[in-house]
Amino acid sequence: MTPAPDGHQQPGVLGSTVTLSVRPITDWHVGAGTGLPAAVDALVRRDRDGLPYLPGTTVTGVLRDGCRTVARALDGAAPGPWTQWHRVIFGDAPDRDGPSAGRRLRPAALAIGPARLDPPLRSLVAADLALTQATTFVKPGVRIDPQTGRALDDMLRFVEMARAGLPLQAEVTLALPEDGDAATAATALLVLGAAWCDRLGGDRRRGAGQVTLTWAGHRAPAWARWLRESGWTPSSPKLPAQRQAATPGRGSATSSGGGWVRIPLTISTEQAVRVPRQTTGNLIRGHDHLPGSLLLPWLSQHLGADRVRAAVAADALTVRHAHPEIAGERSVPVPFVLAAGKYPDQQQPAGAGLTVYNTLRQHPPVGKPAKQVRGLWTLPAPTGDGGVALARMPMEELSHNAVNRATQRPDSEAGLYTVEAIPAGRRLRTEVLVSAEIAAQLGERWWTALDGTARLGSRRRGEYGLASVRAGEPRSDPVAPDPPRVGEVFALWAVTDLVVRSPRLRLSADPLDVVAALRDQLDGGGLTLALEPGSVTRTQRRDSWQSAWQLPRDSVVGLAAGSLLALRVVGGAVDPAAWRDLLRRGLGERRAEGFGEVLAGAPLLAASTLPLVPLPTATAETRQEAADGELSGAQRAALDVLTRVARDAAVRDAARALRELDEPPVAYTRLRSALDRLSPSQRGTWRTVLADAMQRRNRQRADQELDRWQRYRDKRRTDQREVAQAIAALLGGGITTVLASVGTPLSDDGWARLDATAVLLDDLVDAARRQSEPGQAEPGQAEPGQSEPPEAAR
Repeated sequence: MTPAPDGHQQPGVLGSTVTLSVRPITDWHVGAGTGLPAAVDALVRRDRDGLPYLPGTTVTGVLRDGCRTVARALDGAAPGPWTQWHRVIFGDAPDRDGPSAGRRLRPAALAIGPARLDPPLRSLVAADLALTQATTFVKPGVRIDPQTGRALDDMLRFVEMARAGLPLQAEVTLALPEDGDAATAATALLVLGAAWCDRLGGDRRRGAGQVTLTWAGHRAPAWARWLRESGWTPSSPKLPAQRQAATPGRGSATSSGGGWVRIPLTISTEQAVRVPRQTTGNLIRGHDHLPGSLLLPWLSQHLGADRVRAAVAADALTVRHAHPEIAGERSVPVPFVLAAGKYPDQQQPAGAGLTVYNTLRQHPPVGKPAKQVRGLWTLPAPTGDGGVALARMPMEELSHNAVNRATQRPDSEAGLYTVEAIPAGRRLRTEVLVSAEIAAQLGERWWTALDGTARLGSRRRGEYGLASVRAGEPRSDPVAPDPPRVGEVFALWAVTDLVVRSPRLRLSADPLDVVAALRDQLDGGGLTLALEPGSVTRTQRRDSWQSAWQLPRDSVVGLAAGSLLALRVVGGAVDPAAWRDLLRRGLGERRAEGFGEVLAGAPLLAASTLPLVPLPTATAETRQEAADGELSGAQRAALDVLTRVARDAAVRDAARALRELDEPPVAYTRLRSALDRLSPSQRGTWRTVLADAMQRRNRQRADQELDRWQRYRDKRRTDQREVAQAIAALLGGGITTVLASVGTPLSDDGWARLDATAVLLDDLVDAARRQSEPGQAEPGQAEPGQSEPPEAAR
């Protein structure tokens, strides 16, 4: 608590990293956009542990609306500083048809990750399949005709729901501008806005999705009281100053100089990463790697935007594409000269005897058709046993709804759409190349500042984009092959797209234009290059979107990664320094973004045929959540609910198995026989007594009923007495023996025995009801729960 200028005590403010707690009060549903045929129409979204979670975009949208309501209330009639701070926190929303179309949008200062189970509880639940299955259940529903008020025909549907009471946590980062009122204004809005949020997810207007949102260590009443008593109002936020061009006096790069420093980076995705590449209908396809253009903004955050911008302009920095890791190495796209009869669409062991042909040296035999290998990843050198490894990196598909802001429903024209993303748990490798001059400016061991977490890709302020980055020690350039001489043929393998310009200065995918650009770069005096037969190329076009301006970028057209050019040196000489620079930094334009990377003299292309060998893809280590320490009260309550649900499901399965036994246990047979002699209403009353004790966690009434009926000695009350005695025997420990007969263990706990007995009794009552015909009740017998004993028992 810090004193305000007027003497009132101001509550503490939020830090740059804080936890948002979400406690579901009722069952909730945030759909995955898919279902199970003939089983479930709508499934909930699950994380990589198979547990339901709330996407960061869902929490952000609900919190944005709550904070907007609070900001409007604090401002009064006209928009004021609170509304302006709301814009700073949540950024500008894209509006293609409104007044914000075509102008630069302010980025959000708030980034909310997915709300998942608390780490200690998540580790316990994820390790037990029964507990994982208990986190959700399937709810039936129908569609009601608004005219008649009755259920429509053929409108029965089943929706998966996540259970209430599961405590969720979301990691939140807050990057506020350097402003005296920023922390106070943001904290007041976020804490009060969270208290305003009470529902989220599907069917939230029909009872589902009731939640409470709280910030760790912050209470909404304290902030409301302070604002009311102090009358504090923030000043309007200051707009960021326009960026100025870097000058040599400000540490800009002026020359790429002589030496270069190569820093290897390992990127492990902790959340799915979206890198859109193409929109096809309602499917947004994504790249299975991280382009260098996506890594440059992240690098600017660590090294300084002005310094990185100046280094790129001076051709003194290169960030290579982050490619998937295979066997601890950075993979490369398969060259288009490889052909095979069959190859795996997914990462799986290769078939016996499968041969891959290098068409640059040998074509497949006649009568054995083979197709070009594309869309896979490999290593630039054969494996230890002389084979070639091919791997496809599968993408994760996730569905979203385009919600209309006016109606708060998914009724916009876009509707449901699916996105492809790099899944969590994948490891990628890349390199950052900086000139010696830039490295000297950055200081000693500057690369250690790159270690840590990063937000990458599209929608990275929600449930996507979280990754961990680890920088390695600087490495030297690999040994380069000797430059080709006159008459020699060499193969140039495009590891990334090659971007060059035609004589008319347009981006070109013509191989002859690439040869011309290569000749100009390598010319050591009268150099002439010729394109040889056997070259295989494809065209690639990349389209991207400028999120800040909400405008499309210019298309990038060039030769696709995997293209291979067979070239002959007809005359002249190749400059050795230019040759080394070609293999170090690539060919053509936009090399700072990773384009133009090439390989020459790759060992993989030296063989005519190669056997296909299985090689598992290395992935990021699964992050183990700490389960040490005591669980909180909410966590213990949630774990108890899940344990009971899982136990009840196991007991129901055991009850079905008991009905099929030829010789069931004596305690089970005794209870079943006694229940069969009761009327349906009497059986139902016993079920109610035990179910009430189980739900309320209060055995007082059940024990009283059992004790009372066991004391009756009248022969006409024998059936009721036998039921009470059978139930008492089960509660005393007999249920453990009954369940063990069908292989279902039960913990030696009084409440566990009560739950299991109640479930077993419920199953027997249902079985008796299905076997009996209507109208066969036996009136005249007293029922359990009567206020007085029967007359004959007095």
